[in-house]
Amino acid sequence: MKKNKGKKILFIVIILIAIAIAVYFFLFASVEKEVITEYTPEAEITEEDLRQTFVSLYFKDKETGKLKVESRVIDAKKLLNDPYQELITMLLAGPLDETLESVIPKDTTLQSTQLQNGVLHVNFSKEFLQDVEGKEQEEAIIYSIVNTLTELTEVDSVKFLIEGEEASGFADGEVTFEKDFVRDLEK
Repeated sequence: MKKNKGKKILFIVIILIAIAIAVYFFLFASVEKEVITEYTPEAEITEEDLRQTFVSLYFKDKETGKLKVESRVIDAKKLLNDPYQELITMLLAGPLDETLESVIPKDTTLQSTQLQNGVLHVNFSKEFLQDVEGKEQEEAIIYSIVNTLTELTEVDSVKFLIEGEEASGFADGEVTFEKDFVRDLEK
């Protein structure tokens, strides 16, 4: 009798397993899996949104006298033709933040830019050298430009030219243009 009882329990367990497998396949195997071929965002991204990019411009903080970054969102298409000229033009125009000020001498104009082997040659008008006094002001001018331009990955350093020629530096000789200037966030 115990043998029959054991066979009945085994038979019931096998039947229950078979029913469980059948239910599993019936419920889950017959469900079609949804394949996503295209993602549609909840908010549509406009063509204008796709063209936006951030740029970092360095201006002098009126309180501390140190250079401080001003981030701006601009249309990326502005940077396609000559990104160096566009960034310097924004520096020459001055900051939007009222707590910052431009350090580049007034009436300075950019004549040209040229990138050669990671060195960006920046050619300014002679006004770049005028009305500049002291090493602190000279370094602020230099690093406002250098730190802004070296935000671009292809620019490793900046070489300054005046009226197309290599100039010795500012009038007092505190800062010279003999070397290429590299990024210095401590200035």
